[in-house]
Amino acid sequence: MIAVSQLRRSLHVGAARHAVIAGTGLACAVSIMNPVKAAESEAEIAAAAAAGEDDAGGEAIVVTARHRDEKLQDVPLSISALSGDTVRTEKLDRLQDFAQKIPNFNPYTSNPRTSALSIRGVGGINGGSDGSESGVGLIVDNVFYTYVGFAWGPLYDVAGLEVARGPQGTLLGKNTTVGAVIVRNAAPSFDASSELEVSAGNYNSLQVRGYTTGALIPDKLAYRVSFLRDKQDGFFPNNWPPIKDDRRSTVDFQDVNRWGVRGQLLWTPTDTISSRLIVDHTETREFNNYGGIVASPITRYNNGAPYRTYATKLAQLYGLTNLDTDPYTGESTNPSQLSSYTTGVSNELNIDLGGVDLTSVTAFRSFRLYPRNSQGSYGLYLYSLGYDNDNKFWSQEIRLASKPGAFFDWQVGAYALKDKRDSNNRIIFGKDAAGFYGTTLPASFTARVPITINPNVLDGLEYDQQGLASTKSIAAFGQGTVHIAPWFDLTAGVRFTHETRKGSNTGFSFNSAPGLTAAEIAQQTNLLRSLFGGYFTLADKKSNNSWSWLVNPSFKITPDLLLYGSVARGVKSGAVNTVAVPVYSGATVVGATPVITEPETSLDFEAGFKSSWFANRVTLNVNAYQNTIKNYQGSITDTSSFFDAAGTNIPKLYLGNIAKVRLRGIELEGNWQVAEGVQFHTAAAVLEAKYLDYVNSGAPVDYQYAGGPKTIDLSGRKIPNVPPWTLNFGVNFERPVGAVQGQDVAVFGFVNQALTGKTRFSDSGSEIWLGQKSYGLTNASIGVKQVDGRFTLSLWVKNLFDKKYTQNKTLGTTNTVPTWLLGDPRTFGVRASFKID
Repeated sequence: MIAVSQLRRSLHVGAARHAVIAGTGLACAVSIMNPVKAAESEAEIAAAAAAGEDDAGGEAIVVTARHRDEKLQDVPLSISALSGDTVRTEKLDRLQDFAQKIPNFNPYTSNPRTSALSIRGVGGINGGSDGSESGVGLIVDNVFYTYVGFAWGPLYDVAGLEVARGPQGTLLGKNTTVGAVIVRNAAPSFDASSELEVSAGNYNSLQVRGYTTGALIPDKLAYRVSFLRDKQDGFFPNNWPPIKDDRRSTVDFQDVNRWGVRGQLLWTPTDTISSRLIVDHTETREFNNYGGIVASPITRYNNGAPYRTYATKLAQLYGLTNLDTDPYTGESTNPSQLSSYTTGVSNELNIDLGGVDLTSVTAFRSFRLYPRNSQGSYGLYLYSLGYDNDNKFWSQEIRLASKPGAFFDWQVGAYALKDKRDSNNRIIFGKDAAGFYGTTLPASFTARVPITINPNVLDGLEYDQQGLASTKSIAAFGQGTVHIAPWFDLTAGVRFTHETRKGSNTGFSFNSAPGLTAAEIAQQTNLLRSLFGGYFTLADKKSNNSWSWLVNPSFKITPDLLLYGSVARGVKSGAVNTVAVPVYSGATVVGATPVITEPETSLDFEAGFKSSWFANRVTLNVNAYQNTIKNYQGSITDTSSFFDAAGTNIPKLYLGNIAKVRLRGIELEGNWQVAEGVQFHTAAAVLEAKYLDYVNSGAPVDYQYAGGPKTIDLSGRKIPNVPPWTLNFGVNFERPVGAVQGQDVAVFGFVNQALTGKTRFSDSGSEIWLGQKSYGLTNASIGVKQVDGRFTLSLWVKNLFDKKYTQNKTLGTTNTVPTWLLGDPRTFGVRASFKID
């Protein structure tokens, strides 16, 4: 961390156009000393960043990877960094946008709950697990965000973003197993300035964002208020169904409707004390949980037996044929908006104690989600399933750090967390549910089936599963760097964590129709049991201790060539399975799926180099890695725990632990400053993500014929939903063109091409390949600006060539439709910004 007097100066320069000042908790080494001259002080590095230059006159990117200002090229870690200027210029509004700039980073963001941050192919549990943590940490303004829903909201007034790969945890916050994403929002400044940006485009998009900052008390108290309002029509219209829908609403899916505001106060009562208070709130109300329905990819099992598709069932029960299976038009019954609310408050206190620096970060954060999903497809009212989420956490972190420049640099700290999650799986049945789920279908796939069950058995009934998860975590950590020689540093770190996790799930119902007979009540009970688990209460509690560590040598071969390696261990807490259910043999409970899984452990090896050439006009960074994760959290099928009265095994699929997976590959990033104001960039990654030991994967849909296997051994097969390679490249330029009314004016812009390799979505054990072929997306912008930044006008476009691509595909079942998760089509618009100093 820098002294408070330096902090004031850095706030005045605004972290510089070509700098990224991102507060992080990365397990990496201190900057390496130049053997030709004495080690640079933090003040000298910050000054170079503010000037936009390094020793050789090229552009400098600065990170605070150890809470100290360091040049990115001196940090022995696989890390990608983007400045706030890049974030704004290239209209990177949400975390998923950064996948087109950063190798091996693939956020999955279908809706607030089922999102996941992914580095090197893994991270969170796709499809939602409200009691789990992500293997990828999200750290915003030095606060570790515990729940993936916090990543859903928009980004605005960003000063910089970093993606650090590999286990983290020996410097701050929570443990992670595969990496961390670090966002730094712009801080208050004592120099007054305000900016307003307006962007309008196709699909009736309108985005307004801005900030105002300045001193309330000169040199003592500064403020900053930032805001965002973002609206856009949806991309995919909802069709009229073949069955009349009296509650039909005309909506377009994948719209944008969100706003956010952030207020900050920076108090510096003395030159040695600073306190930064941040309060923010974000809301979204969008029709965003959309998957386009397609024709079933499977019509027969692998043994040749016919497979009853969802469309076949509709034909048998309702006589519906020739169904629309165009994924670009919706078929949802009575869809509603998903509403999310995020509120947070944090305070970062920094005190210069003379020989050491003290940092304290106190935070509270709340996320709420109230989804009301479609009740079915093609006009049928089956049920609306949505997880009401109420998640909150409180955290306290304290760190002590030595002053830089000594033979031994060190940091120690402690971290405490209390996290509570309420996940209520709310299921509201419609008028067609009893007939759809309660009618027995004949062996013949062509015969029409009369529906005789009373629709009131389920119509209007609400069935809930109240899942609760809580975590209490406390940790101590430390990391130090020994400057053994001017060209050799050795960094080591260790962390001890004690955690207690509690979880439960309770199934209950209410609002049943009056006047049901005893037989109909029995039908209702049996249907709830077979569909969702019936009436029950399950609970568990576990405590565990874990160690994480890091060993990280680095060698400054020349002033422009850094070699490094690292071995690190990370731990991810055991997931609380908030959808754990009993296992039945008929109406008898014979067991239950586990409420809490085992922790995940990661052992990571890294080796790489960072180099600069031709007076720093060319940089090339390469990193190779292998990360082995044990007890990887994922779906398993248990064939040894549950048995009926006759001793026959009852297979059960649930969230558990996959014995071992491995990630390995190479990452590359390079830049070439061709001329003043013109820079080419490229980034690439090659990745192999593989199951090493996964003998109990559930049989995929095409193997689920009578007498078929209950499990598939996926050991040695690749993990789905992981691109085997990514490549992006492009050019950024800014060239003065003269003066207009006495103001210097420049033309600026960028072109970025992002390519993604052929990716499999279907289960690795399935004989049916569902996936996305290799594709590319092109984003571009061109505009004019005053050189001093007071006025900017530009045209922008995303997905310039309107590439149609998918982010996921599902096979569907007899009771669920097969879907495609579609990528965004071409969007374009004009943007103008106005700044006052």
